[in-house]
Amino acid sequence: MDFGGISETLSSPNIQPQSDLYKEVSMNIDDKVDERMINYVIPKNNLHKRILNFCPISGHKGEEIGKCIEGCLLDWSIGTMFSITVDNASSNDGAIVYLQKKFDNWGNNILGGKYVHVRCIAHIINLVVQDGLKGNDEHVAISRVRGAVRYIRSSPARYKRFQECVQLEKIETNKLLTLDVPTRWNSTYLMLESAICLKRAFDAYDEVDLAF
Repeated sequence: MDFGGISETLSSPNIQPQSDLYKEVSMNIDDKVDERMINYVIPKNNLHKRILNFCPISGHKGEEIGKCIEGCLLDWSIGTMFSITVDNASSNDGAIVYLQKKFDNWGNNILGGKYVHVRCIAHIINLVVQDGLKGNDEHVAISRVRGAVRYIRSSPARYKRFQECVQLEKIETNKLLTLDVPTRWNSTYLMLESAICLKRAFDAYDEVDLAF
């Protein structure tokens, strides 16, 4: 499998795991798709990003996740790691604790592991935004839009009828009905943005579907 030349780069004299550049190797973990993204620096301070691996895990306990990451590092002969970015799930806390013990055993826990655990800022922003959307007025308004979008999208026949309403109302837009997901705060914004643009179509659909 081709990883964009990272195997040659990591195995070259320029980026040996025990070289002076080891402090500039970091990893991002996305448990949703179980993706391992590595960031590394080679001479001239050029930042490189590569997808290191996709792999299944046996479970979502911290130690199981840690063992999966450990195996990934060993496969690529990466003996040192400056930081690992994960979201705020408690299982990831356990995974970092497991990996820090391994780094200690390997004798490569940089700065005593002070910067190994980096919490994903995108996940933190999502938690903040989701909490802000829990206000009574905001929650009721967004829930009504979400319910309307879910109702129409749940049936091909309803969706086709809604598209006909868009044409009848002569709404010129490329926006489609999108349903938000709790793990992506901007998906709520995109859902509301498209719903506002298609407001006349919602009004027209309300007249042809008595169950709406």
